[in-house]
Amino acid sequence: MNTPIYNKLRELESEKRIPFHMPGHKRADFGAFFGVEKMDITEITDYDNLHEPEGIIRESMNLVRDIFKSKESWYLVGGSTLGILVSISSVCRQGDKILIGRNCHKAVYNCIRLLQLEAVYCYADVSAEYDICEDMKPEAVARELRANPDIKAVVLTSPTYEGVVSDIAGIKEVTRPYAIPLIVDEAHGAHLIFHKYFPDSAVQEGADLVIQSTHKTLPSFTQTAVLHLCSDIVTKEQVEEIIDIYETSSPSYLLMASAEYGIMYMKENQGQLAEYVDNLKNFRRKCEQLKKISLLNQKKLNCFAYDNGKLVFSVKGCGINGKELFQLLYEKYHIELEMENLTYGIAMTSICDKKEDFDELWKAISEIDKMCEEKEKENRSLNKAVNETKIAIQNQDKVEIEICDKNKPKIETKIHNHYKVIQEKENEQIREMGELTLDQNVKRHRIELLTIIGEVEGHDAAPSQSKTTKYEHVLPKLAAIEDDSSVDGVLLILNTMGGDVESGLAIAEMIASMSKPTVSLVLGGSHSIGVPLAVATDYSFIVPSGTMVIHPVRMSGTVIGARQTYDYFKQMQDRIIGFITSHCKAKEQRVEEMMMNTQMLTKDLGTILVGKEAVKEGIIDAVGGISDAFSKLYKLIGKQKS
Repeated sequence: MNTPIYNKLRELESEKRIPFHMPGHKRADFGAFFGVEKMDITEITDYDNLHEPEGIIRESMNLVRDIFKSKESWYLVGGSTLGILVSISSVCRQGDKILIGRNCHKAVYNCIRLLQLEAVYCYADVSAEYDICEDMKPEAVARELRANPDIKAVVLTSPTYEGVVSDIAGIKEVTRPYAIPLIVDEAHGAHLIFHKYFPDSAVQEGADLVIQSTHKTLPSFTQTAVLHLCSDIVTKEQVEEIIDIYETSSPSYLLMASAEYGIMYMKENQGQLAEYVDNLKNFRRKCEQLKKISLLNQKKLNCFAYDNGKLVFSVKGCGINGKELFQLLYEKYHIELEMENLTYGIAMTSICDKKEDFDELWKAISEIDKMCEEKEKENRSLNKAVNETKIAIQNQDKVEIEICDKNKPKIETKIHNHYKVIQEKENEQIREMGELTLDQNVKRHRIELLTIIGEVEGHDAAPSQSKTTKYEHVLPKLAAIEDDSSVDGVLLILNTMGGDVESGLAIAEMIASMSKPTVSLVLGGSHSIGVPLAVATDYSFIVPSGTMVIHPVRMSGTVIGARQTYDYFKQMQDRIIGFITSHCKAKEQRVEEMMMNTQMLTKDLGTILVGKEAVKEGIIDAVGGISDAFSKLYKLIGKQKS
């Protein structure tokens, strides 16, 4: 293969030069990194310089330029994040107005913060059936540009994480009269140009600057990317000036060679690429047999185009959630997905996936699909039996009058057995709820212990194997506690990942409105909607190792992309912030800052607070354990009774 950087690195071993230069491992194989150190160098003689390429790097980037048919292409060793920062900074100045897709990567938001840009949002519709953002429509872009003619650039994501491709050519026609650059984050689309099975790349469709992660879908090392200049609206000099600012002054030759090799591998191995496409086609054909799980495609999502190399399994309405799908595949089938969400899981594919890998994935998905189908049938049968039993029990007296003595024992036994099933089911629910009455303390206070564990279940039922807290159980229990004059106080113990926002907030509001003294204790974690639940009590504790995750309301691993959805979620978010700040010492501005933090969580916005950090921020009252919680509750009860 024509790989100038890689080929030159292969010559290092034969040159026998003594390396009195960086890096410190001196290209010696000291047994730690499989000998890869032999090819890891800095800018030494005859090996060119990424910041002033004139030799092998220049030759290699020209080859990339010719393959992608761009005006100029650059290797990036800081991933697509670097490409996004460079692209926006090349065309925008401090304080400029910029139009961005609301579902863009967090690097876009970080650049907006760095340059103090004014963001105008463009929204994609959200598929109600699959909870996934559809494509960005040209008319949506046009509408925002008409309303904001002083916008200096447009930044969109295509394909999205879920494989949705927008009409870039159509959007370019919209931006053209404004003479502003169209920047496309095509991090997930470096493979698109290599086969007609995939949609056209933004490079071909008229975008001005296109960022691609070679490591996502090409056989390249993590952190590798390329940036393409595709028009004259931005100059080469503008881009290179900014690359010099953001790019490390010691770029890895291993990463550059890897990006180069991955691109050339796709170009040269057409037979393997065709086999990969055939594997994708066969897999998708098999998935048409699935009864419950749905493999997403262009037709189902009603989008402009779709990357069929992205396998997105929707489990909405399957009796399991995306996290459970991920765990099943990981633990039972030894398959690890790229990411999971509440309603779907994503499998990333590439030319390096073998036929047997696709076969194993199909075997696993088809078995899980059958499990979901059988479980649904069992649930329908169980619900039918339970309903019939309840009717029988309600009519038990009537039945006993009408039957003769001879048959009475049989019917009574049947009814008893049915009743036993129901009773066992109710007992199991009680055990799952973790309710307990505590009255053996020296003060003889009657305390109701209530736990919020696992996922807060809302209107949709979670799978039976999930640890959940069901709001339809908790609310009546809280009402019963409030109505029971013998109950002195409530101890709330939390270890929850969050869950349904409306239901969690309803529980929190009810706890906050109780007249009984209440104390909460965060064990493990109280994430997402668990934060309002933790602060709803009169006093709150967190163990030293306990965690709280504060993040904005969202429906997937990406930022919300539809205006209507965003507006609704913004209202919900304001309700949550208002509730939190009215029941703790934290200020609204600080809570919102923690929610929108882009520096801590890899694939999301938000902040993680551990133990005393939660106290320091004013969210939780004190660090403590179970004895501290009881002691405080006793004091509150004593104060109320005095």
